[in-house]
Amino acid sequence: MKKAIKALFVLLFIILTISGALAAEKTNKSQIKTVDNYVAIFDFEVRDKDKDISRPLADKVIHVFSESNKYEVIDRGNMNKILGEQKFQMSGCVAQECKVEAGQILGVGKIVNGSVGLVGKTYYLTLQLIDVKTGKVELSAEDTCKCEVDDLLDSTKRLAKKLLGEKVEESAATAPKSATVDITKPPEHRPMPTSIAIAPPATPAKETARDGRFIAYDNRTVSDTRTNLMWAAKDNGSSINWQDAKKYCENYRGGGYTDWRMPTLDELAELYDKDKTYQSECRVFFSTYAVHLTELIRLTCSWVWASETRSSAAAYFEFYGGERLWYNRSGGNVSRALPVRSGK
Repeated sequence: MKKAIKALFVLLFIILTISGALAAEKTNKSQIKTVDNYVAIFDFEVRDKDKDISRPLADKVIHVFSESNKYEVIDRGNMNKILGEQKFQMSGCVAQECKVEAGQILGVGKIVNGSVGLVGKTYYLTLQLIDVKTGKVELSAEDTCKCEVDDLLDSTKRLAKKLLGEKVEESAATAPKSATVDITKPPEHRPMPTSIAIAPPATPAKETARDGRFIAYDNRTVSDTRTNLMWAAKDNGSSINWQDAKKYCENYRGGGYTDWRMPTLDELAELYDKDKTYQSECRVFFSTYAVHLTELIRLTCSWVWASETRSSAAAYFEFYGGERLWYNRSGGNVSRALPVRSGK
């Protein structure tokens, strides 16, 4: 009997100790405060080759923000020290939600999240200013650069200035070329234009892999022989709202084609295959989600926006369980953009 009573007291002690620890942890979390004019700038997510450019591009953003009087930029050394003390690993932290969590630990009011990808011979850069308290994207800027890797620093500088609301001059690398013609002169006396902006033709592609009905090509496109649709081989790579996802799809130029668009729910559902599985890159509540479709089409998260809308909501397809869902189209959740076009 005495042993049973003693065991009961030990058990109660353990329960009280754990409850106290949880209460203390909850109190500490509630005391986390952020300073609105402080900003943390993370390394760029690089979705193609040249992974080494991630740090220099982030450094360029740090330089531009530091020169302005709008924000106080937390330096990289202090960032690493604080996150290290909290045993927070930035390695593999590519999802917006993960970086927001890091911003909360750092106590900053804003974070800057950047990404760069290569479509054909054109770099596509995005930069987002995110509110740490709400997790929402406050400002977003994008730029394209058909240029060498070194010129990306200038593009990044322009994006940073756009987020700060500063005047930005268009660079020669991205400005469209146009011809000036004097219409006051007869046609036979007008000088011939030296260059005219013309959309590049689609380039011939070589097959690189097959997976049943899907065929992958070296121009980063994947054809579905069942539906005769052509898909981008990768999504946009980061969280995006519906409006920006639609714009991304329509501006996509994979394979040299100019008629890319946002897919419908039915088209996305046709891709879903419960017998095929790979792990996505994004983390939600410290868990990663599986994706059920061919590995030739890579999704960085399980949710993809669709073109259907109703009131303020838009549709998206969930490749984890094959569900058709709806969400506020201005929301910056974990959904992605996946361009599609007719393969005819």
